[in-house]
Amino acid sequence: MRLDPIQFVDEYLKTEAYLRTYKGNIQVVPDESMWSENPHIPPLKPPLYKKMNKAFKQGSSQVNRRKEPNEPPKVHRWPTHKTCKACNEIDHNKITCKSNSSQSKPSQ
Repeated sequence: MRLDPIQFVDEYLKTEAYLRTYKGNIQVVPDESMWSENPHIPPLKPPLYKKMNKAFKQGSSQVNRRKEPNEPPKVHRWPTHKTCKACNEIDHNKITCKSNSSQSKPSQ
């Protein structure tokens, strides 16, 4: 018992319906001077856009929250000073450490 799948296709989706729909000719308008004007609807002007500059940011403006007088200061995730991993001195890191540069690099 094999059924024909064409039986389950709607009439509007068949080739005959498509050909009936587009049977007539579509008249081409050569240019804008041939357009008819509608006196009831005035022509729309395009919307005006603000010029974008570097200071313009999209979204809502960021406003600092007013802190309570007894609120503690913000705790930073990292310390505010640099500590060298090689010599444990403050205000430089391992790459800029001068005591580490005096040591010779291992040969490869």
